[in-house]
Amino acid sequence: MRITMAVDPGLLELARKLSGARSKREAVEVALREYVHRRAGEKLLELEGSGIVSMDLEELVRCRVGVLADTAAGGTTYPEW
Repeated sequence: MRITMAVDPGLLELARKLSGARSKREAVEVALREYVHRRAGEKLLELEGSGIVSMDLEELVRCRVGVLADTAAGGTTYPEW
């Protein structure tokens, strides 16, 4: 999807360098994926002990690895929180 947005050029360049991205587009995509994964993990932690999520650590790790593989392949559908 194409979008137009104003971004702090210094921040974008720093993100590009830190991520090892070769382009601005790639830097933004890497940053968005990392943000989504971090926030999704935080949401899971909020559910800990609630009885809603009943996975053990091994199941969570397998799920996480599967999501990362799907994301790398460009095929992840993200949940709506």
